[in-house]
Amino acid sequence: MVEKKDKEVSIVVGGVKLVSSVSIGDMGSIVFPAARCMVDLLVNEEENNPGWLKDKRVIELGCGTGVVGLVAAKLGGKVLMTDLGIYLGPIRENIEANEDAISGEASADALDWAGEVQDNLKRSADILIISDCIYYEMSLEPLVKVIKSLVHEKSRIILGYEKRQEKLHLYEEFFQLIDEGFQTDLRSEVLLENGNCVYLINISCKR
Repeated sequence: MVEKKDKEVSIVVGGVKLVSSVSIGDMGSIVFPAARCMVDLLVNEEENNPGWLKDKRVIELGCGTGVVGLVAAKLGGKVLMTDLGIYLGPIRENIEANEDAISGEASADALDWAGEVQDNLKRSADILIISDCIYYEMSLEPLVKVIKSLVHEKSRIILGYEKRQEKLHLYEEFFQLIDEGFQTDLRSEVLLENGNCVYLINISCKR
């Protein structure tokens, strides 16, 4: 069952307005707890290191509502939010609703992990944002393939996920796949009201 919202009624997360967001619905319309924690991380980092995203090429995978990417754009990043094509309409509505607040750049485009990454995107991400994308077993290898295609040797990957008991095997498999060529560093963990934890992790290329 999908909770419908009038497009003129928005919620605000991290200082950005979402006109296309519901609390119950499909994957592209919900602001998950991991996204809210990721927003807090970006905002806190800006407070400690002002301008850290200015002019950085930021790509978000599986962006859903686009809230994390929008906050990154608000903080000065040149942000490309990506998801499946069926979600682009609502994402672009959210971009339009925040044009006045964005100090960097924000755009949205389709990126199917099962396909090939466009040549102009390969090795282009200074910052790669991945929020709650470790969800389906069949998507793990395509996700890691896309990550490897988008980053360069100095890229920073910011991964956030809500640790769900029924998906523990997926997290284990993902980190096994990503271990080759990357190093991980736990940034923080946030305990949710439902008893789960959100983990925020920095990932960088091994040198």
